[in-house]
Amino acid sequence: MAPDDLLARLFAEHDEITARWLDYELDVAKLIAFPAMSDGRQPLTAAFLRAKKRADALRPAAADAKLTEQQIAEYLQAVGDYAVAFEIAEKDARRLRDSTFTEVERKRLDRAQQLLKVAVDESATQSERNIAYKRVREELDGLILLSDEAVTVLEKQVAKELPSAPAASADHADPVPEPLPVTDPRRTAEGA
Repeated sequence: MAPDDLLARLFAEHDEITARWLDYELDVAKLIAFPAMSDGRQPLTAAFLRAKKRADALRPAAADAKLTEQQIAEYLQAVGDYAVAFEIAEKDARRLRDSTFTEVERKRLDRAQQLLKVAVDESATQSERNIAYKRVREELDGLILLSDEAVTVLEKQVAKELPSAPAASADHADPVPEPLPVTDPRRTAEGA
């Protein structure tokens, strides 16, 4: 395999692992369900984060970068280690779930998970969603640290769905077809 092809394949694998990890980092529901994936105090998560840092540091600037065979081999090894470390950390996080938390903390996580469903539920009112969002943040305070990016993603989910809730409430149809039945009876009334 040509070095450019190998690097392109390694870039794709590296990016895919990073995307899978970011899914845990940015999705608050996943953060609540699998908190160990974002907890650098967990040994397997810490090992994954070290592998990520190494792969990121060894990643060439471009697939057509001029590298020695040694540099290519080091990056190949780093991406392989990164992939393995992610799989191990993910399996461990799924096994652990919330078991590292006390009973009281687990109840708070459960409440946060339920409130999160309301916060992004398009059938809830804006007021209900805002209150649920605020309470999610309160329940998670001191338990799980939400990154600024995760908060931004969540706020966009809540805000994005709020305006569409009234239009989609009838049958989740697009807002365009909904005005037609309202307009057609008026034409019929005017024409009668």
